[in-house]
Amino acid sequence: GTSESDMITRLIDYGVVAAIFIDGLHGDTTSDKSPYVRLYNSGARLVLINGFSPEISGVFISLDNVSAMKSVVAHLSDLGHEDIGLVVGPMRYVDAQRKRVAFLDTMKGHGLGAFARCVSSLSSVEGGQAAAVALIDQGCTALVCASASLALGALLASHSRGLCVPGDLSIVGFDDFSAAPYLDPALTTIRQPIVPMSSAAVSAIADSGFAQDASS
Repeated sequence: GTSESDMITRLIDYGVVAAIFIDGLHGDTTSDKSPYVRLYNSGARLVLINGFSPEISGVFISLDNVSAMKSVVAHLSDLGHEDIGLVVGPMRYVDAQRKRVAFLDTMKGHGLGAFARCVSSLSSVEGGQAAAVALIDQGCTALVCASASLALGALLASHSRGLCVPGDLSIVGFDDFSAAPYLDPALTTIRQPIVPMSSAAVSAIADSGFAQDASS
């Protein structure tokens, strides 16, 4: 019930010397970045996870979407899939933009550029289901889902179309979630490297210098 801008104002009032933001508005290209600027100008060090903005001075840490997408597409291609679709969240988010670019580039690298299809939707189970149905109806036999909720939606979409996973349709998700192994069938997911990313965030706070975004 509290906006991120209000939270940042509180941090400034508290006189914090450092702050770590996870999946905050720094990842939304349409959001107002001035609260981050105010916090930085107050003397706080900023570490921002899963997003990037050139307007913000800080350390940016993100999943290597290029390497992750290469692994996913190679896996699906080895299984014999050509018509591979990407289910991704709203394109105003940096992470969605990066995953889309990485997916299209990787598909081209495998000679499958003509078969690549992308559908953007709300980052929810319902959004994933609607996007997956659209891609299935376009002939996709494999789906790459940019988050766990989108992957769960894709699994529901397969049921609605009477498809067997993985026999008729392969689904790969991102970020993993605790219930993934218990789904029927269990979903293949790209696990976000939480421990290394957390260690990098703490190290960035402890260090005196800052680095610009080096993630893909």
